[in-house]
Amino acid sequence: MTTTSATTLADARALNRLVEAEGAKVPAVLVNVIAGFDALESQPPPDRPTTAILAAAIAGKLTPKKVDELIAEAVAHRARETFRAELHRDADALFIAAYDKALAEGAADKIIDAIRPEFDEAARVLTEARQIVDMGLSAQALLETAGPEQLAAYQSLAPAVATVNRLSKVVMHFGMRSIVFPQIERPALLDMAWVHDIALMCTEGDLRHASSVFREHIGNDPRSSPWMRVAPRLNSIGDVRERIRAIAENDWLQAQGPNGAGRVNPYTLAP
Repeated sequence: MTTTSATTLADARALNRLVEAEGAKVPAVLVNVIAGFDALESQPPPDRPTTAILAAAIAGKLTPKKVDELIAEAVAHRARETFRAELHRDADALFIAAYDKALAEGAADKIIDAIRPEFDEAARVLTEARQIVDMGLSAQALLETAGPEQLAAYQSLAPAVATVNRLSKVVMHFGMRSIVFPQIERPALLDMAWVHDIALMCTEGDLRHASSVFREHIGNDPRSSPWMRVAPRLNSIGDVRERIRAIAENDWLQAQGPNGAGRVNPYTLAP
């Protein structure tokens, strides 16, 4: 995948900071790209070639031979500085392309894997709480009537919901609708406007249902969180691509009937 033309190194820095804020390790290649850009940008402005010529003249050392030496150095200096200026001009685009390429070659999955343990633990808490907490009671009635196990499960909801909300904001950077670092190509021949990137990246099961759940207005009670109505799962980039392919295959079969059977390329809608 490629970034949009509006994506900059500021977006890359923001993603690195977001991963670090979650206590996860940023893949070394992503750190190195930013560090390389900073090293390039931190170069001090060079002296003008004429400075050395004037200094030699003032010191009484500007002989014809010295002039030839300094001119040769000035020509090399000008070539270096011309290249340096071109590199500075193109640096943002070059380094953001390198950052995006690193994500596509595995760094995105490394970020997902780095936050997976915390996500999985929060998802486990939500799944267990959903089986224990009476979702039909008001919060007040629940606090008044719940036993110790149900009350503990209810009290675990808010922190778990907050956790999956935070972590989902990281992987949304890689979703189909992301405008910074999308790693999932949007099939041109399919209507995918209904897809919600949190549902795509962070749930399993019926994607249409999960996407519609995340689009609904949700109140403050953690029991009404969309996470309580979907199956939380942190997907790898490969998982998500296969999910899209399966949807394309299903759409193809519905349109073509049994003769359209077979694994489908979602970008051509052909086997």
